[in-house]
Amino acid sequence: MRLSFATALLVAAPALLAQAPKITTAGDPSVRADTIYRLAVDAAKYPEQDMVYLLDDGVVRVEADGSGTRTFRQVIQVLKPGAATRLQEQSFSWSPGHQKLTVNWVKVVKPDGTVISDTPSQVQESDIPAARNTPVYTDQRVRRMSLSGVAPGTLVDFSYTLEEQKPFMPRDFFQSWSVSTGLPVARSRLIVDVPATLTPRIRETNLNFRRVEHVAGGRRTYTWATADLPRITPEHLAEAQAMGARRHLEEHRAAGIVG
Repeated sequence: MRLSFATALLVAAPALLAQAPKITTAGDPSVRADTIYRLAVDAAKYPEQDMVYLLDDGVVRVEADGSGTRTFRQVIQVLKPGAATRLQEQSFSWSPGHQKLTVNWVKVVKPDGTVISDTPSQVQESDIPAARNTPVYTDQRVRRMSLSGVAPGTLVDFSYTLEEQKPFMPRDFFQSWSVSTGLPVARSRLIVDVPATLTPRIRETNLNFRRVEHVAGGRRTYTWATADLPRITPEHLAEAQAMGARRHLEEHRAAGIVG
């Protein structure tokens, strides 16, 4: 079974003070990196895995006019060479016409916090080509970053922020999040920050823990946090999205759509 939840945000109220942590290139004030790095596992105990998630984190802030920020962070422990090869390149996509992308950090460290590399060895930006089967124009771009020093026993720690600057429509937002990733996850957290006068429509599926709600300073926050998630083995012929389904981010062009 898959643990997941989706948050559909349909807003119509002015925003005031933020309650979610403000994550910048200087770091995340709500998460100490060393406490996450200390969660590194013994690779011998995970013979079937080539990597594990020590942290899977999202912080979403939405305003009444549709603007806002979405910051995602992952700390991944590399267990086998195959994962090292895949993680040596990270890519981040965005639409410059209405979004701003900020890569807060991308680094390779040891479990004791020793920094192996804290800047990419190479950065390249390019347009995302239209799919051949459905050649529809898109203004999306992708930023690819090559990392050095990624090897079994190391940790890849990256964080990026998407800022929505020109929403398609007011009161039209959608955010989904999958707690289960198909791999073990030591810490999982999603924070959604909205105006206090807003009551978002929330749909949760197969959760075995409760969200926490908090109101202060004119803002309301919803927090989903859990720990020590095991690897979920998909059932035979289960729906395709149950096999390693990940978060997705969409701006729907019609108000009231709930995924």
